[in-house]
Amino acid sequence: MFTCKLVLKLLNIKVVKNQESISSESSLLVANHLSYIDALVLFSHYPSLFITSQEMRETFLLGKLASLGGCFFVERRKDRRTELTKSLEMESMKKKMDQNFNVFLFPEGTSSDGSSVLPFKATFFQLALDHKIKIRPLIVKYEGQNRALVPWYGEMTFFSHLLGLCRESEIKVRIQELEEVRPEVYSDRFILAASLHSLMKETYEQH
Repeated sequence: MFTCKLVLKLLNIKVVKNQESISSESSLLVANHLSYIDALVLFSHYPSLFITSQEMRETFLLGKLASLGGCFFVERRKDRRTELTKSLEMESMKKKMDQNFNVFLFPEGTSSDGSSVLPFKATFFQLALDHKIKIRPLIVKYEGQNRALVPWYGEMTFFSHLLGLCRESEIKVRIQELEEVRPEVYSDRFILAASLHSLMKETYEQH
């Protein structure tokens, strides 16, 4: 958390939260995803382990930083993803949550351009259903005239994007916490994912 706050300060990124919540239970933290900056912003306020892709692990510098931060690397490429890889990933995450770690999930599976929230992938919501793990939804939204410069998506290159951010005098981002979701009221992970997506998308677009 200290390191993330230091990097945010160096990048002139100001984080505003609508509230400060403290929980003794491990949670599945769910947020929309716009940029690699999201991880710094969220880590600075929520001690947790991130779920990210094997492609991120293979990305120069970002992959190393993610490994040092204790990220889970999951296989999202369809040609390499099997029932065995999914089972092993879920079991690994469950062990960490049993140790009272929070786990962070970007259920869109990729970063967006910031115009809205992309549909959610349902796979890892099964973890919350099977083990009755509470879900804490978070909205990440960049604000101000330069907000369109922050999303990192498509074919953008990391260093050119980062250089552009470093030129900004200040970047403002707001974290909005929504009410906790208890997964046991949902019949399956697809309904849970769709319901959560609808809630977060509506909230994101309203504020």
